[in-house]
Amino acid sequence: MVTLKLELFDTFGNHVPCANAGHGGIFTFMLEPAAMNPASPAPAPNIDANGDLIFVIRIDNNRTFADLPDNGVSVTNGGLHRADLCGMLHYSAGTDDVGIDYVATHPNNFIEWSLSVSRGFSGVVASASGNTNSTSTLTRDASVLLGSCTQAAFTVNLNTYARITNGYGRQSQYDASDTIAFSLLHP
Repeated sequence: MVTLKLELFDTFGNHVPCANAGHGGIFTFMLEPAAMNPASPAPAPNIDANGDLIFVIRIDNNRTFADLPDNGVSVTNGGLHRADLCGMLHYSAGTDDVGIDYVATHPNNFIEWSLSVSRGFSGVVASASGNTNSTSTLTRDASVLLGSCTQAAFTVNLNTYARITNGYGRQSQYDASDTIAFSLLHP
């Protein structure tokens, strides 16, 4: 946390307090955040005991983390079966659960994330997203992922976006992503 302070002085070097929060000065600090239009007087928490304007700013240069763990794709059909190192995964019936493990985190939970599963050339067939840290499993029936196919190849993309700005724009250098591929095969 960093505190920025704006204090004003007259031409003789004397401190000049504001009129906010009952300080009796000759001017009022005005703030115009997006939620307040037109500008409104700076509220009491933004004025210190001397009648100066203060801002508390959190500096957070932590990266987000995106991970689709190795061997993190599985089918449940009477037991848990993991994809092999080549990404091949056998299913028995369309009602088998296909699970895709993922980790989307930021040390201070300043994160937006999105996960998408695409089938061959058909586009996205499953997705999930959120705005808090998540270590979970996306689960869908094999038939939902396969659509009209009996066997198919898939890509899984996980993107994490840091909710961090420099005051002008989002800081994308703290984003992360991960991609894996797997195939659902019917024996």
